[in-house]
Amino acid sequence: MKKVMMMIAIVAVVVLAFSTYIYASAKKPYQKAEEEALKVAKDHGIISTVDQFYLYNSKKTYYVLIGENKKHVKMVAWIPKQRKDKILYDKYSNGISEQKAIDKLYQDEKPAKLLSVHLGMEEVGPVWEMAYLDKEGDLNYYYVLFKNGKWWKKMTNI
Repeated sequence: MKKVMMMIAIVAVVVLAFSTYIYASAKKPYQKAEEEALKVAKDHGIISTVDQFYLYNSKKTYYVLIGENKKHVKMVAWIPKQRKDKILYDKYSNGISEQKAIDKLYQDEKPAKLLSVHLGMEEVGPVWEMAYLDKEGDLNYYYVLFKNGKWWKKMTNI
């Protein structure tokens, strides 16, 4: 019986170690993107400390940082993956908050379950992208403009 318990313990440790390795390997590109974005933001004097990081993929990929600058002002930066594209940044207070974007979604769409909320960049400019499930369980996306909280577009029944 002791041998069986010892074998189970060894297998459990191996599985745990292997799972930890796979998880760390999968997170490495995301962490590298965050480090790269923070370096760019610091080099441009936009953000010195990061509170939130989003990797946003649409027609173009953007690294979105929310944090503080050296004067302790909350800022948001949209850093394009392609260096030839323009970096955009603004005071966080010049746009709507995440909670106001969520409130707009619930006012307009009545989602059954909110899955995610991200700041991103689309052809119209900075947006809040919200993924949610409706009462039928279908995946939907809802976008509001960061600047004023107005609805921009939605994708339904995905």
